[in-house]
Amino acid sequence: MRPDNVFISSSIVGHLVRCGTLPDKRPARSDHIPIIMELDLEVNEWAEPPCPSFRLADWKAVRETLMAKLTALGLAQETRTHSEFYEQVRMLTQAISEVIDVSIPKGGMLPHKKRWWSPTLTTKRAEVRRLMRRAYKRRSDPEDPIT
Repeated sequence: MRPDNVFISSSIVGHLVRCGTLPDKRPARSDHIPIIMELDLEVNEWAEPPCPSFRLADWKAVRETLMAKLTALGLAQETRTHSEFYEQVRMLTQAISEVIDVSIPKGGMLPHKKRWWSPTLTTKRAEVRRLMRRAYKRRSDPEDPIT
């Protein structure tokens, strides 16, 4: 028996080490034969770059740094042409990006990290749990205001 069709992408055909069939592994009452392909592929690991953690920023320092950058740019009050406008937009964007890189602390995204969680929620959660324990301990006292 010989295989009917073998499909492989032209971009990986150079990585093909061997291709063969396993006639003894053919399913019962079938004319299909399993085809085994061995490819020499290398998988590169990719690490996600750390992203800015805006919640941890010292916004007063960020504002001061940004004001210093914008003052140093000396942007014109009025633009006359489209090219002047786009150049000023580019310089403004670059200044903001530089301030973010310098002033905002970096924090990597962990797979289990919840983006919506904040330190305020942590303190509120602790407060609620403390009240829950207190209410449970005093559950038999009808005069207690927590229960």
